[in-house]
Amino acid sequence: MGIESKIVYNDQNINNEIDKFKPNFFFTSDSTSYLNKINWLQLDNYRKKHPLIIALTASSFHDGNSPNKERIEISKSRNIDFFISFRTKNYIERFLKEWIDNGFDILSIPFSANPIYHYHIENEKIIDYIFLASNNPDKVDQHLKFLKEDIIKNKFLLNG
Repeated sequence: MGIESKIVYNDQNINNEIDKFKPNFFFTSDSTSYLNKINWLQLDNYRKKHPLIIALTASSFHDGNSPNKERIEISKSRNIDFFISFRTKNYIERFLKEWIDNGFDILSIPFSANPIYHYHIENEKIIDYIFLASNNPDKVDQHLKFLKEDIIKNKFLLNG
């Protein structure tokens, strides 16, 4: 979409990739399995030399995650700039109010990367489809309808 980006894979060192790529925006999951792969001291040192905005997904204890208060305190200590939720504003008001009460902004983008409507063209095709999904009940019927088509006969990546 015009913004240069880089995917960091599980077998790569996140901090080394950041040092090489020199991003000004870093977005990852708020899951501890992702956050524990980051050397936060090294990331703080990077931020002293380079502007870097850090955004995390906003997910609730209600969704089976670790307690909200614990993740909010960790986010404060790591100077997280804001959160992104793939849920509706009603969900955010109901289950993520603690983040807002603690001074964090939550950007709600429930349909921002809907591959039914948004897709890249004029690119070398490695796989036929990439489908990014989320645990969002507002999208389930639409996803199932879309996935029932001939997609599963092709090479595809389903994430979410």
